[in-house]
Amino acid sequence: MISTPEETELFQTIWDRDLAPVVTACLEPSVASDELVNRTSLATLHAVVYQVCAAPPGASPPAQPHRIYALLRAQLHIHARSVALILAGLLDIRTHGLASAPMHLVTDSVVERYKRRLLQSIELYSADEDEENLLVSHRDGSLLVPTYVCCWKAYSTGIDNICALFSYLDRVWVSNRMDFGDDALHDAEREALGENIQIHNIRTTAAIAWKEELLVPLGTFVADAVLATVEHVREMHSKRRSPKPASRLRAVSALIAENFCGQKRSLDGE
Repeated sequence: MISTPEETELFQTIWDRDLAPVVTACLEPSVASDELVNRTSLATLHAVVYQVCAAPPGASPPAQPHRIYALLRAQLHIHARSVALILAGLLDIRTHGLASAPMHLVTDSVVERYKRRLLQSIELYSADEDEENLLVSHRDGSLLVPTYVCCWKAYSTGIDNICALFSYLDRVWVSNRMDFGDDALHDAEREALGENIQIHNIRTTAAIAWKEELLVPLGTFVADAVLATVEHVREMHSKRRSPKPASRLRAVSALIAENFCGQKRSLDGE
């Protein structure tokens, strides 16, 4: 049964008030975001997710796990697309046609507002991080690698928290729809999901968002910059005859493994 406009509005209020700020905070690399997540009761949020996913018949709003999945998926794509646009700006390349095809609930105006907020979060994070943690900048002064690193670290950590927060959604509704396929979707679910009715667990959904919005259009640029950083670190420490570059090189190697190998493992291992 498709929800009434009043029920949809009530659900949207619950999402905007209780869940969306925490999802955003989980993904943003800033101290302020960490503080919001820390002072938010996980048990309380679990109760909200459970209420939305398992509301009994006649409850208002009715159970709408499909809608919470659609909004969460959209939020992940908005975040990844915003990161891609920020990196494209650092690369000084045209952003026209950069992002993937338009997606349900992901509009240019929403992405632009989110991107401005994310830039502020990155600036706050960078001010508190030393160069060792962010890795050295590319020799031409580009901030591409350190910006990518701080965004990826926040995203990968944030997804762990988001998976924990939405574990009931993942365990019950997502698992059921994955087991029975597209034929199990009813009209309200198809309407909420839009054209993309493929359903994956939350961790894989996050990996797909990062891949489609960022790695597909910018992966070559990021890989080139990371490899240039590796060479720069080696040269710098070779001139100093220092044995210390190992930690940085390990960090860069881990970044490559997570983003260019780990993504495939996540998608294949669903």
